Amino acid sequence: MDRRRDITFALFLALLLYVAWVLRHALLLIYVAMILAIVLTPAADQLRRWRIGKWQPGRGVGVLLLAAICAAAITLFVFFAAPMLSAQARVFAAQWPQRSRELAERLHALPFAEKLDVQETIRSSLAGVFSIFSNVGSAAAAGVMLLIMTGYFIVEGERAFRWFASFFSRERSERLVSALSRAEHRISRWIFGQLLLMLILGATDALVYGILGINFFFALAVFAGLMNFIPVIGPVIGLVPAAIVAATQSTGKLIAVLIFYGIYQQVDNSYITPRVMRATVNISPLAVVVALVIGAELGGIMGAFVAVPTAALVEVLVEEYLINRETLLRPRSAA
Repeated sequence: MDRRRDITFALFLALLLYVAWVLRHALLLIYVAMILAIVLTPAADQLRRWRIGKWQPGRGVGVLLLAAICAAAITLFVFFAAPMLSAQARVFAAQWPQRSRELAERLHALPFAEKLDVQETIRSSLAGVFSIFSNVGSAAAAGVMLLIMTGYFIVEGERAFRWFASFFSRERSERLVSALSRAEHRISRWIFGQLLLMLILGATDALVYGILGINFFFALAVFAGLMNFIPVIGPVIGLVPAAIVAATQSTGKLIAVLIFYGIYQQVDNSYITPRVMRATVNISPLAVVVALVIGAELGGIMGAFVAVPTAALVEVLVEEYLINRETLLRPRSAA
């Protein structure tokens, strides 16, 4: 009987793993929505404390207010930054044909580039960048679904968690709630670390590109800072326009931009990102690096996006259930 039960459990577990593998993309989307809900729930709860007379908004209204505030912040940024960005974009579009010809002539003068179709290479590089955005655009429906699920998790997440905790005994449930509450506190601070990294990159790019005399340096810096929100490939996407613009000015500026990018990425990967995430999410720099590598390998962009908060969750659970063995192995009679 025991052997039959073990075989049945093993088959059920194998079937469960197979279903999880088939539905891995949907499960990853749900998991990202849960992480975003954990990050945004404190802000929605703060908005729920507002009172207008005797009326106090519920959590659903808090989600709508949070969305309205985010939309207003984006609108203000566009209002103040759009004139300069638009002007630089128009100048770049007008100068691009001439600049691309000058770049082609300059590169053809190099010994190793005599047989290279420079303009075709530039067009193919830009096409590669645009294809990335095309793929992102094709995932707009998934993004909308992500936002909807995040809103539902913010509104109904607490009720769903209580339902999940009800499957455990009271002692185990209280312990699990305590551990996950600590993890929630760490995860909720992760978005601030991500925004800080974007600000650091954008400000550094603006300063360096301005000193180097790169045309459209403000627009390039804003673009690079925004793209830094995309893990792994975001910095590369932000580099491509800057490298092209620098190349149309001079070979020296192109080399300077590439050297700056290489140095910044080394400093960012080994110092800035681990320490910013250490300060905000409170996990070790080594865990941040390992989490980013594993997340990118398993889930691509979205995997890297949730790698750090997942590492914070895993670290809390390891501390509670593996390192804190005294509580785990304590006899029930002594509890």
